[in-house]
Amino acid sequence: MRVQIKTVLILSILLLVMQGPAVAGERAIIPSFHVPSLVTPFSFTMRDPFLPEIAGTVSLYLAMSPPGAAHTVTFFYRNQGSTTFTSIAMAYYDVSGANDYYTCDLFVPQGPIIEYYFRVIATGYDTTYVYGTDYSSSTTIFESTAQAGAFSFYAGPHTATPTVTPTSTPPMTPSATPDPTNTPNPATPTPPPTPTATVQVPTPTVTPTPWVTPTATPGGDGVALDLRINQDFFHPQDHFFLDLEIRYTLQQTIDLRLFVLLDVYGNFFFGSDHWRRWNQTLSWEPITLNAGGTTPLTYVILDFPWPDEEVPPSTQGVFFWTAMLDEGMTLIGNVDHVEFGWGA
Repeated sequence: MRVQIKTVLILSILLLVMQGPAVAGERAIIPSFHVPSLVTPFSFTMRDPFLPEIAGTVSLYLAMSPPGAAHTVTFFYRNQGSTTFTSIAMAYYDVSGANDYYTCDLFVPQGPIIEYYFRVIATGYDTTYVYGTDYSSSTTIFESTAQAGAFSFYAGPHTATPTVTPTSTPPMTPSATPDPTNTPNPATPTPPPTPTATVQVPTPTVTPTPWVTPTATPGGDGVALDLRINQDFFHPQDHFFLDLEIRYTLQQTIDLRLFVLLDVYGNFFFGSDHWRRWNQTLSWEPITLNAGGTTPLTYVILDFPWPDEEVPPSTQGVFFWTAMLDEGMTLIGNVDHVEFGWGA
């Protein structure tokens, strides 16, 4: 049964593979993604801030591969209900792993709902449009599809902050100085005043309140993912084996979301139900890493013979990706991937 499930999975994506570069020189959708809630390797979300406000500035980030290619990337946005989109050219930001990152800033207009999508133009690829939701990203060659399924966010008004008017302090009224009294003659000698010692009042020393040191959240140094595949090109009846090793050293027990994605030229399939199910709905495996653990965890993701049905020749550039995120969708540890292909 498990072998049949894996065979159906592979056969079900072969039609998508036909969109990709099955034969050298053919055009294809360029792998690109924008998941607004996803924390990038640069420690900010792909829409930063994730919840923008009117009259503020929001930064948008788009990732794509392969790195180093000459891309022209454009951001389109509009108020929901408007018939036209406004465009902003995106600039190269940085490279991380297998992806180049592009960015632009948007001064948030009056909403309340702002819709947006991206267009990527690159030599050797079809013009690609990127659209989706706060937690997923999709690609298409049809701009109308991207416009209909555009990303969106609520541009709520700023919360008014009350202005505090300082209260004026009334001036001190000086005390009147009494007139001097005449001393009758003969004057009685007045003894010299006895000097009064001046007491220096010490200024009290304020003891500062010590800072509370926050508990550190386990990060990349505490968790390492190693995704492993037994070979990088498969023929009919070859043994396909994919597993994941998780090494970690943590001071506290944490609950995480383990993502394993199949990336077929920008079409993402999420593994769930112990990787017995794969679909394009955002899915993950819940996982708990216990404090003080030293023994690596190993998960077998896929293990089956490659089907012998007819497949597109010399198909390459298909990826598996893995990452772990916490409940706030913040990356914990590293992102890892493997690349593979298949043919007759």
